[in-house]
Amino acid sequence: MRETMLFSQAGRAVRGGDRRAADAHRIIGELLLRLGIGPHLVGFEPLCEGVRFAAEQDRILGAASPAEVLPAIEDLCDVVSGEHAMRDAIGVGFLNPDGIHTEIFPFSDRPSNFEFICTVAELVRDRIASDK
Repeated sequence: MRETMLFSQAGRAVRGGDRRAADAHRIIGELLLRLGIGPHLVGFEPLCEGVRFAAEQDRILGAASPAEVLPAIEDLCDVVSGEHAMRDAIGVGFLNPDGIHTEIFPFSDRPSNFEFICTVAELVRDRIASDK
């Protein structure tokens, strides 16, 4: 259901003329799935929103802070404890032996929510830039 919701939101963005937003939404979903984080997890939507929020920032990601990003995610999502849900989803992804997490986070057992969001957001930005 959430996977369908994710891609239907991307379709609405295309119909609304926002092709870049649709591409970002698609790329975020694909990356999370490749990391072993499926849409059936409660933390999937907050992670998507967090990555989208961080990727849309015009300034350098290092200038954003967890105090800025994490409350914004909880405001966007209908999740009681967004931070806990994201933590669980990241944990599930890191237990998945088929995920690509070892390529993206080679020196970390499991990053913090904020590190994960910023790293994936940077990958999304790079991918969007290379698709132009």
